Amino acid sequence: MSATIRGLLLGQLAMVIFACGSDVEPTPADESDITPVDTGGELGPDADVPVDGSTDSATDAGASDGSSTADTVFPELPSQEGCGDGEIGGTEECDDGDLNSDTDVDACRTDCREARCGDGVVDTAEACDDGNPLSGDGCSRLCVVETTLTDVEPNSSFALAQTVVSGQVLVGTLSEGDVDCFRVAVTGEGWIRASTAAEDGTCVTDTTLVLYGPAGTVLTTAQDDFAGVCSVLNPDTNEQARYLTPGNHVVCVEGLLRTSVDEYRLVIDTGTDSCDRFAPSAEDDRDSDGLADPCDDDDDGDGTPDTTDNCPSLRNDETELDFATDESGFIRHWLLAGDYPQSGGPECLPTTDMEPGAVAELSPEIGTMAATVQWHVASTTSDRIDLGTRLGIRNGQAAWAFVYVRSATERAAQLRIGSDDGVRVWFNGTEVLSVQTCRGVNRDQNTAAVRLRAGVNRLVMKVRNNSGAWGYLARFTTPEGVAITDLGIELSGSGRVVANQADADRDGRGDLCDTTPYPVMMP
Repeated sequence: MSATIRGLLLGQLAMVIFACGSDVEPTPADESDITPVDTGGELGPDADVPVDGSTDSATDAGASDGSSTADTVFPELPSQEGCGDGEIGGTEECDDGDLNSDTDVDACRTDCREARCGDGVVDTAEACDDGNPLSGDGCSRLCVVETTLTDVEPNSSFALAQTVVSGQVLVGTLSEGDVDCFRVAVTGEGWIRASTAAEDGTCVTDTTLVLYGPAGTVLTTAQDDFAGVCSVLNPDTNEQARYLTPGNHVVCVEGLLRTSVDEYRLVIDTGTDSCDRFAPSAEDDRDSDGLADPCDDDDDGDGTPDTTDNCPSLRNDETELDFATDESGFIRHWLLAGDYPQSGGPECLPTTDMEPGAVAELSPEIGTMAATVQWHVASTTSDRIDLGTRLGIRNGQAAWAFVYVRSATERAAQLRIGSDDGVRVWFNGTEVLSVQTCRGVNRDQNTAAVRLRAGVNRLVMKVRNNSGAWGYLARFTTPEGVAITDLGIELSGSGRVVANQADADRDGRGDLCDTTPYPVMMP
């Protein structure tokens, strides 16, 4: 009796014993579920078996999820002394000599195995390849993009965000206090749309969405739309979701006020055609030429291309600059000084060190010294200043922001700020806010009642960074919360700043766009 026949008889006997000693009925084998494997004889330990133990198989005729890629986990092949010599020998599947590659599409790999699903390279017959044989992570074990994906913990922060692709349906649950974050790539002049609405447009999930840029800075948020309880981040109406910097962005979903959510459905879509798709707003189009600045070769319309303009955001002429709070009351132009090392103190509260000098005596101008650094102009087309982009991100640092605010009349107002992380705020020499919380920056995180003088007022902020992203924003409203849009914003005590592109330190950057506008005079 051959070993093969003996093995089959023993297997049948074992099934009979199992059936007699167990309440579980054996399942008859279905020959249609068995994939023949040519092993040169009996089945051995290196036989091709799906990693999850399933018996389904995919052939060129098609797989259950539409893939034509073989549903196979390849065995570990013993190293071949001749692998790479251009001749197929031993257990080699291929050998193209010097053309063997672990990165080229469809190439024979450097271990002399054929290109395959799970090798981390998207080959011709594959829609994706994430380098593993697992499903449920956006790319199935058949190298097919999964259109419905379950959230995988931990994914509760920007750093831990789960990678997804545009158009995927993400399904998950949220416990109380939980957040789920998803990372998606944006290319070109990109945009992002995200929604927790059901496929038929109904809203069944009470959620909030937060969009982060590649540096981890909060770009915008989307609350309930109040037509239902879903959230929609729509680039057609939200300027912060379009003209995005190329790179990985993160969308986080959380229950309203961090409450638990039994199940949510999130869809994230991206595009690359912001320049063609959206009509630019006034803040997107500084020179009013019909082209949004990210799509314009000459943002300020002065005839000097951005690539050679020493200050692309301001015209090269003798125009006296006239800044004001925007339509939402935000200040978009500041004098900035930093960074300064920070240590000690509670949590993320800035220290009481007065690096640039006593607050009541501050009256900076562009290029004047603030201890070891200079005051320089920081402008933004959004509502916030990204300090990480301007000053770099290092743990334990602080920056000072200053602006002259001119009011035509004396009046009551609210100063509304946001910061990442903690902040101290002075208005006309009096400290009106202090925040020690480590947090991301959002609109109206803290509010202080202030009284605007008729004439010039001084606003000072010291923003501390504990780690990661870093930034701040500030705006003025009436006590009832209506934006004050007629406040003059000045970068000089005299009120007169001219856009003449002066370049005192001759570094190729105009003083109004330069982080070090004047030469530092060493003692």
